[in-house]
Amino acid sequence: MATTTRVLTASVNGTVYTTNANGALEAIDTCHSGATAPTNEVANGKFWLDTTTTPGILKMYNNAAWEEIGGSTSSPTFAGLTTTANVSFGDLDRAMFGAGNDLQIYHDGGNSLIDEVGTGSLFIRGTNVNIQNRDSDPNESMINAVANGAVTLSYNGSPKIATTDTGVDVTGTVTADNITTTGNLSSSKAAGYGAVEIGGPSGGLIDLKAPVSDDYDARIIYNAGSDLQIITLADETIRMKQGGSIKLQTTSTGANVQGKFD
Repeated sequence: MATTTRVLTASVNGTVYTTNANGALEAIDTCHSGATAPTNEVANGKFWLDTTTTPGILKMYNNAAWEEIGGSTSSPTFAGLTTTANVSFGDLDRAMFGAGNDLQIYHDGGNSLIDEVGTGSLFIRGTNVNIQNRDSDPNESMINAVANGAVTLSYNGSPKIATTDTGVDVTGTVTADNITTTGNLSSSKAAGYGAVEIGGPSGGLIDLKAPVSDDYDARIIYNAGSDLQIITLADETIRMKQGGSIKLQTTSTGANVQGKFD
């Protein structure tokens, strides 16, 4: 039903007056509701209930257009929004951002998720970014990243790995199945002995190779409960020096000793 507005005036004849009265009563009865917007006596601030959807959408005439101000539409559009209270989302109800809903934040009933599902990357920006453990202590840091500084990983609130300008600083023990380095491997302590320990159920060994590969050219091996061996695969000499001077040198038939046995 079209919603037309009738204004009652005393300067019309009985027929027109009756028609206008009926139109006014119709407007009251329909509350300016219908599938077609009102066309008569339309002024700023006039309300119209658009019934083209179910339930209807309440609109108000503003200058030259009908603007939505309420209703049950599932996708309202706002020029801006300010709230002084919470905005609540149910499980799997998502706050979505971007023309293609590229960024989505939601709770699936068991977990909270931030999904980047569009083009590009997800950036988390800040000069001091801190991921904390909320369950036990809000001040217990798990990951801390400082602009132009270290990224620190913690265990139970204690820093264990921190990046530096030359690499990483590890507090504690590193346990790994394999370690590969393209530089030097060094060990140092503030007091006592710096140590490199190599061992297993059968003993321990160090392989030497030029260039590096999975096999070896020379090997220092300790066989548990048996012996310590220094091995070369090719016909190469093993030398022991003191002060730069050779004291013992192996040959294909035995060994040469420089000096004397004390």
